[in-house]
Order: sequence, then structure tokens, then C-alpha cells
Amino acid sequence: MILLPSAAPCATFKDALGRHKKLLAVYVVVVFLPALLLAVFGIRAIANERYKLRQRTFDEQRAFLADVKSEVADLIDRRASSLKGLASSPAFLEGDLGAIRGAISAGLQGESLIGEIVIWGSADEMWFPAFQESPPRADSIAVPEGWKALGPELREAETSEFGRGELSKAITRYRRLHGEAHDRRIKAWLLNRIARCEAKQGDRVTAAAIYRSLIETCSDLPTESGRPLELAARFELLDALLADRDLERFFDDSLETYSRLQDNPWSLAGAPFQFYADMLREKTEAALASAAAAVVPAGYRAAVENRQDLIDKRMTAWRLARTVRTDVLPGLTRDLEGEGRAEGLVLKTAFAFEDHDVVALIARLDRAGAARDGAFLGALLMLGDMKRLFDPLASQPAPPGVALVARSNLTGGIVFGSPGQDPPGARPVLTDVLQGSSLPWRLELYPAGPGGPDIPLYRNLFFWIILALLVILFIGSGLVVRTIVQEASLLKLKSDFIASVSHEFKTPLTAMGAILEHLLGGDVEDPVKTREYVGILQHDSDRLKRLVKNVLDFSKIEDGKRDYRLRPADVARLVEREIRSFEKESGTAGFRIGFRTDDGVSAVPLDEEAIGQALHNILDNAVKFSPGDATIDVEVRKKDDAVEIAVRDKGIGIPENEQKKIFEKFYRGKRAASVSPTGTGLGLALVRHIVHAHHGDVVIQSRPGEGTRVSIILPVRGGQP
Repeated sequence: MILLPSAAPCATFKDALGRHKKLLAVYVVVVFLPALLLAVFGIRAIANERYKLRQRTFDEQRAFLADVKSEVADLIDRRASSLKGLASSPAFLEGDLGAIRGAISAGLQGESLIGEIVIWGSADEMWFPAFQESPPRADSIAVPEGWKALGPELREAETSEFGRGELSKAITRYRRLHGEAHDRRIKAWLLNRIARCEAKQGDRVTAAAIYRSLIETCSDLPTESGRPLELAARFELLDALLADRDLERFFDDSLETYSRLQDNPWSLAGAPFQFYADMLREKTEAALASAAAAVVPAGYRAAVENRQDLIDKRMTAWRLARTVRTDVLPGLTRDLEGEGRAEGLVLKTAFAFEDHDVVALIARLDRAGAARDGAFLGALLMLGDMKRLFDPLASQPAPPGVALVARSNLTGGIVFGSPGQDPPGARPVLTDVLQGSSLPWRLELYPAGPGGPDIPLYRNLFFWIILALLVILFIGSGLVVRTIVQEASLLKLKSDFIASVSHEFKTPLTAMGAILEHLLGGDVEDPVKTREYVGILQHDSDRLKRLVKNVLDFSKIEDGKRDYRLRPADVARLVEREIRSFEKESGTAGFRIGFRTDDGVSAVPLDEEAIGQALHNILDNAVKFSPGDATIDVEVRKKDDAVEIAVRDKGIGIPENEQKKIFEKFYRGKRAASVSPTGTGLGLALVRHIVHAHHGDVVIQSRPGEGTRVSIILPVRGGQP
């Protein structure tokens, strides 16, 4: 066995490189270096173009932010001018409440930024004309003279109600006083007491009827303590309905009470308004908790939530106005008086209130020439109101690839823009602050959507040039490497082939030389021994002839010059003859070749010499790769319109991943090479070519360690090879 040195593959590759030095030099000079230089210049051109584009985009973004800042400042100035015009209108100068509400509606009609309009009086009063018909009254209620005249009789009725618990007597006395009274307020107060007693003694139906009468006829009257009589009657009615489990009427009346509380025709101030709103919420929640789901009208819960939300917003406006009264107006008054500017000035200020941004526009009122009486008109703009500030800006699209976000410096919240435009961890590409608008905001541009500052690579001419150069380099490098690898592989195959053929020739030639030396030297005198030596010489000679024939036939196949002469032949007789010839030539000691054939095997047109050569090569492999003392079975079988020649051994077998490769020239399996060092790797390649030339097929069935079955299938009706 010839052992190649470990450096042989490396040496082979170096030899292949040496054979293609000129090709490599031409490739490097003509293709690689020019392509590399062009790619470098293309990359630099792309970088320069992108830099110019980024600079132009940056200038566009700065100009866009400057326009936004100018628009915001202009919007605030226009709203301040509107507020200033209202403050100096005749309605305010004359103190006409109805005219003031009308002036506010007319003066701010169509304005998108009005907020909650509030008037701070000289005392501690605050008036919201949008949901109060008049400023809240702090006056004490004047008791009618007729009420005082009821003294003894009224006290007796109260004693029956509260002292002795004699509700029927109390009702009787109240009804008598009601019949005798002529004043409308006295009659209403007495009816309220009658309804209260009826509810106490369990007659809630009568009490509810009286309360409904008071609601319908006495909406403009106060109670004895100064509360709105209608509102007090509504709450008493709800209590009666809830106690009587009349939930159907309760739900209807509660929604109506919510609506009246929102309208606030009594001009309730903040604290009383909050008191009634909380009490109404408690009664509603109690009714919902005690009612079955099927009883609650569809949409009732949503309606209650909507009305309660409006009430909460009004309470927020009251708290905000109170904060301005205590924290902003004192300083504003001092500033105005210190600078001597009492008229024609609108203060624009911003502050944080309950985690919201608030912008306050405040103007000094001049009532009947008294410009320093401490009355102010203001627009309080909450965060929700301020978002409308950007409505006109929404029609102005931002530069491509960015989205505008306005963020508060006070709370950090987003004033304008979707939170989706401010992804977690994202950094703005450009930031600017609002100046001259009194808004403590900063404007930020965030990356968003397609169309950023960079031109897509596929739209750049240099990109396609570089891509084409890379493709050329890739293909050219691949072709050069493939050529060198194929050359190296061919050199290795040639080297392996020469080594294998040399070994195949050397073994029989060495044996023949030794025998001839003995025969010519007269060392062998026994005729029997002489015939034995001559037989060995003949066997080795036949072996060499067959080896030379395989090499020459393969050379003809490679050149396309191998010819086949097809004649009808008895396949069984041909196979049996080749088996005997193989046994005689190979001297297969320890092997038994069994033969079996089907009856009536048809004659097949074939080249007997070629098929015999193919069968000989298969038998030779079966002997080589089978352990000692083994049996090889050969069968000739009929298969439809074909004849099968099958050779089965019990040798080492062929792995599945090598079964397709063994028909390639010079290929030898790893395990086969370790079991039998002899062989050229041409045997099965010749078999496949010969069989395919006869329009047949070669089939391998093998498992490692279990043996191999090689079948030659020849069609009965052959064609021209």
C-alpha cells in the first residue's frame, strides 16, 4: 500500500496555483483592482450625498419648528386680544349679567381656544358664565312676614313631628296652616314639611306626589335654609323611591336630577355643587347595588358616567379658579399697581395644576371706571383645551420621516402628538422651545414612518454600480477558485490513480520477475513445480492484461470512442462462462461462487465481451470486500421485458451516503480503501457506462456489515448504444 505524505493536498493546491499564475495576475489587474477602486469611490459618493441630504433635511426641520412656534405665538396673541376686547365691552362696564353671557358667547364664537371663562369679583366670588346664569349669591334668605306670624301654631306642629313623634297630628296642623297661608314661599315650605312627615310614617307614594308638585311649581324658590327647593325636593323624592323599591322611577328621576344639576339654574358655587353631586352619586350607586342586572335600563350606567364626568370637570374648573384666586391674582394685582398699568393688559402665565398644564389668560375688568376694584376676567386653559391649539397645525404636514410632539416642561406630559410617536427609549432628532407664547412647552421631532433623511440604497445609482461590481467580483472569484480547485482535484485524482495503478502493476510484476529469475537460473528442476510457476505467470499476465484493458477502455469512454457490437446472446451461458473464467483467473481460494438461473431466459442483444468485463469487475469487488471463506451468489432472472444479472456477497457493505458516489471515476469508499488497498477506482465506473450503453440499469442494494447486491438489468429488446 502506498502512503501519501500529509502535505500532499497542500502541495497539490500549490501546484494548481502555480499552473494558473497568469490567470490570477490577469484577474487581479483587470478585474479585482479596478472593481475595488470603483467600489471605494462609490461608497464615498454615497456618503457625501447622504450628508448633503441630512443637512438639507435638518434645515427643513428647523424651518418647520420655527413656523410652528410662530403659529402658536400668533394663536395665543389672538386669544389674548379677544379676551381684552371682552374685558372692555359695554356689558362688563355696565355689569349687565345677561349681556355679559351674551358677549362671551358672541365674542368667542368660533374660537378653538376658549377654555373655561371665569370672572373673579372684588370679594371672594367667582362666576363661570358658561354654566352659571348669575354669580353665586351669598346673601341670607329673607323670611316672609307671614312665616313669623305662624309662630305658636308652627311650633306646635314641629313639636308633634319632632318631640312626640305624632306625625298624623303634625300633618294635620301643617295642612291647616297651608290652607290659611297666602304667600307662595310659605305654602311651598309647608308642603315640603307635609311630604317629609308622610315619608316618615311610611306613606311614600303621597310624599312622592307632593315632591313632584314642588319640583314642577317651585323651581325658583329656596328652602327655609336657603337651598334650592327644587333640588331638595328631588333628593327627597329619590330617597322615597329608593326606600319604596320603585327602581324604575328612581332611574328616570335620577337622570333628570343629573341633568338639572348640570344646568345649575340656581348658580350654585363650588362647595354646594360638589355636595349635591356627591350625594347624588351615593344614591345612584346604592340603587345600582340593590338592583338586579335585568332591572337596570340599557345605557343607564353609561349615561350616569357621562353626566358624572361632566360634573367632575366643572369641579376641576372651580378648584382651578380657586387656585388662580389664591396663587396668581395677588401677585398680578401687585405687578399691575407697581407698574401703573391697570388697563389694556392681558397676563399670560402657565403653571402645573393636578398633574396638568394650565395656561391662564387674565385681563383686568374696568367696571364703571373703577379699574382697580379687584375684578378680573380670565380664560383657564387645561391640557385638553390646549390640544385644540394645534388643530390648525395638523393640516400642515411635518417634513417626511418625522412626527411633531409638544411636551410640557412642567409635567413632562405630551400636549400634542400621539404617544405612539414617542416610543420608549426613542430620542428626538430635533428639539426647540416655545418662546413668546407663555407656553412652557418644547417641540420635539421624532423619527416616524418612511421617508427619513436617508435615501434608500436601492434608489441610489452608486449602490447599483457597487452591487454590480460586487457581483462581478463574486462571480470572477468563484470562477477562479473553482478552476484552481478543479485543477487541484484533478491533480490529486491523477496522483492517486498513478499510485493505485503503480501498485496494481508492481505486485504481479514483482511476482513474475521472481518466478522468471528462478526458472531462468535453473533453480526449478521438478516439472510439476515448473508447470505451477508457469500457471502463476499466466494468471498474473491475465491480471495485467485485464488491468490494462480497463484503463484503455476507460480512456476510450472518456474520449467517446468505445464501440459496442450487439448480438443476441444467451445471458445464462455468458454469465456461467464468465464465472468459470473468473475462478480460473483469480484463483479464489476460500470462496465459493454459486450460480442459479431461471428457465427460459430470453436471449438479449448485447456485447458479450463488454458485459463479461462488467460482470468480472463486479465479481472482483465482491471477492475483495468480503471476508475469507465466503459465498458469492450469482443469479440470472427474468423480469418482464428485461433480464437481471444479480451478484450478492456477504461482505462489508456500502454506506448509504456512498452508494451514488461509487460509480464515479477514481472514487473509493473510506472503508473499502482500508479493507483492500488495491484498486484503481475505475471498475464500477466502467460497469455503469457499459450497462447504460446497453440501455440497461445498475441497481445497488447494500447495508454496512450485511453485504451488497449488485444487479445488472438488460432489456430484452435492446437498441443502438
